[in-house]
Amino acid sequence: MQRLNCCATSHYMNLTSFLLLLLGTASWGISYVGTRWASQAFDPNAIVFVRFALSSIVFLPLLFFNKIGEIKKQLSYGPILCGVILMISIQLQITGLQYTSVAKSSFLTAMFAFFTPLLVVIIDKKKLEAGFWPLLTLALFGIFLMCDLDFNSLNKGDTYTIACAFFCALHIYLVGKFASNSHPLYFVLLQNITITFVSLVQGLVFYPFPDFTILLQDSTYAWGQAGSALAILTFVCTILPFTIQVYAQRKVPSHIASMIFLMESPFAAMFGYFFLSERITTTALTGAVLIICAISFLPYASRLISRRNAVRNRRVRIGF
Repeated sequence: MQRLNCCATSHYMNLTSFLLLLLGTASWGISYVGTRWASQAFDPNAIVFVRFALSSIVFLPLLFFNKIGEIKKQLSYGPILCGVILMISIQLQITGLQYTSVAKSSFLTAMFAFFTPLLVVIIDKKKLEAGFWPLLTLALFGIFLMCDLDFNSLNKGDTYTIACAFFCALHIYLVGKFASNSHPLYFVLLQNITITFVSLVQGLVFYPFPDFTILLQDSTYAWGQAGSALAILTFVCTILPFTIQVYAQRKVPSHIASMIFLMESPFAAMFGYFFLSERITTTALTGAVLIICAISFLPYASRLISRRNAVRNRRVRIGF
């Protein structure tokens, strides 16, 4: 079984990609604020549809400023498959939230950081560096503290959410596999079009047609809440982070990316505090600090691992 370094700097970890993934994760963190505002006017499926439809429209000029041959070259089943997987994870989380608490849903969804390295080990037959697992455990314990969980009872909502975490992990894993074969902008365009189509069909079958006339009303709520929420979800929470994800996962392994994505919880708590006046308890703050420490140590751990491997290889060459 091939051994995969936790995040070796030369090949597996790129500091720019690391920082870009943090930026993308911060963008997903603010999506909780945008979703809270938008949910006052639209059902969850309508929010998903508008979010990905508008982002697809923004990317459509790519079709006019590039050659048709280049567009056809970028067409592949990878982005489409990722779009379907991502849509499934979104719907499972929405369904799970109907039966379980937000806190428990947040923690169980974060288990994607555990499922992703398992996929790498099982499918790719790669053995992860031992230093990765303590950092992941520390980060997940931080998520546990932030969520202030009570596991006295598990329900079917928890089952849906665990399934959501698995599909999130599968999405991260597949992006890592397909990202190098497609331009990030084309990849995100095809992924978003796929989600738009699936959510449209699902909305026409299972949901009443949403009332978008609220956006045409001359009112503080229409533009101060619903309109701005859809703008945030489209540009800040969809176009920016998913493009960053596809670009950065060309250089950052899937299991490392999934761990960095755990920073979404501290970012969400911070934005909730500033924009929604939500409280952050001492326990939650402690959990956030643990997550930040675990993820901040990743680049430092990579240098230690690279140095240790270099020393080991040198000893092998000179016959020790």
